[in-house]
Amino acid sequence: MDYALSPELVEAEIITENRSERIVSFKSDIHIAENADVTVTEKIKVYANGNNIRRGIFRALPMVRNTKEGKLRINYKVLSVTRDGSTEPYHEKKEGNILTIYIGDKDRMLDSDFYTYTIVYKTQDQIGKFNGYDEFYWNVNGTDWSFPIENIEATLHLPPNADILQNSCYTGEEGSIATNCTSKKLSSTQIKFNADNLNQHENLTIAVGFKAGVLKEPSPFSKWLKRNWMIVPLILLSFYLLFFYYNNWKKYGKDPEKPVVIPQFNVPKNLSPAAIGYIDKKKFDANLVTANLVDLSVKGLIKITEIKDEKESFLSRIFTLKKLGESAERLKNDQYLLLKRLFEGENSISVNGSYNSKIKSTVDDFEKMLVKENKVFAEETSNINLVYKALRIILIGFFAVLFLNSLLTWSFKILGMAAILTAFGGLFATVLVLIYNAKNKIAFIIVFFFSSILMLPLFLMAFSNSSELTSVESICFKFLIFSIASLFVFRYFINNPSEEKVKMQAEIEGFKM
Repeated sequence: MDYALSPELVEAEIITENRSERIVSFKSDIHIAENADVTVTEKIKVYANGNNIRRGIFRALPMVRNTKEGKLRINYKVLSVTRDGSTEPYHEKKEGNILTIYIGDKDRMLDSDFYTYTIVYKTQDQIGKFNGYDEFYWNVNGTDWSFPIENIEATLHLPPNADILQNSCYTGEEGSIATNCTSKKLSSTQIKFNADNLNQHENLTIAVGFKAGVLKEPSPFSKWLKRNWMIVPLILLSFYLLFFYYNNWKKYGKDPEKPVVIPQFNVPKNLSPAAIGYIDKKKFDANLVTANLVDLSVKGLIKITEIKDEKESFLSRIFTLKKLGESAERLKNDQYLLLKRLFEGENSISVNGSYNSKIKSTVDDFEKMLVKENKVFAEETSNINLVYKALRIILIGFFAVLFLNSLLTWSFKILGMAAILTAFGGLFATVLVLIYNAKNKIAFIIVFFFSSILMLPLFLMAFSNSSELTSVESICFKFLIFSIASLFVFRYFINNPSEEKVKMQAEIEGFKM
């Protein structure tokens, strides 16, 4: 048995439905200019009752478009946002590949009522190129709406002579091929599409093919320059750095010409065996002490005796060193120091491989003298001032562009983070250099490990495509990372040996002959 609803129930149902939040109408007016710029005016009439639409609405726009050449990054410029004819507050946020425009005053709640929002924005790179025609493919309202849409309408205006050749439209959720929509050609360059009663997350998509060759798009370089003009200073600075590196390497980094190596029958500069070994190996080790002791024995100043009747340890042999004389005029400074300090207050000492504070102190002082007296032959000219100068250029360029971007976007969050990371990076770099010079390998590895972890955010901001960063900010961090890396290469090549060192190396090679 059928039961008819009473008039009161019918009226209550109608009132309840009329009070549900929804998009009453979505009207999109799309103008394509001769330079292929697309200007979109969207009039969105909604009914709000404070459930989901409390302070306003949001509009989500895709920032990536699929083309036959691959994925293309899309930018938008919001021109105006109004509510019922009056300017309305809004802010933009990039999340992944979506630009979301949040509309409304955060401090004001909307009354239950009808509201009409008008959003005007401009975009580029929305025209597809095909054989014999160009095409405008457009998702009119997107699939991010959580409300039904009673009526949606899109009117496309093409420039003169861009005659419409074909058109189609689709409705439904993403990927749908349903065609519950209509189209009406208003003129050879204008067409209107319409659809009714879309459910939440359903979209109207239009595709219009028109005569090819009418649009005069800017050159790819012009479009790139318009989007990326802020990073042009970084590009110019990169080329300047390359010039700076090459020019200073040419002036200060080239090694002096090496003399012809000829056989030598005398010790170069009459240096001690330890000094010759230190210059040749470019480092100090205990064998240099042994070399000098053997030479002192050859000169008859000490006697080295291996103890055979004592029990030898597994890792060492036992020797007795006895002082026979002390002739300073026959010795180099490092030999005299070794002889004097080892036998200070006694004529013989025992060397058995165990720790001896006196021997340790003597070897340390011997190393310091050896390094100091042969510095000109062993070390290279670092030209470190040029590295610091290049670092200043890099940091000034990095922060200048980042600061300019912050002024334009009026957001200083990333600039502040960059300053903190740079300060920490400089601190850790200073500590690492000090530890490296102190030759403490374990401490160097530990500090380097922790500094790498703390510097990880720098790499994330450069390469993670975070929605929190603009493309300019991301490129700034890439510039900083690659420029700092180039400094290490420059630091390596700008080091050069002195003429004295090159000449000494040739003499040592001749002496080896």
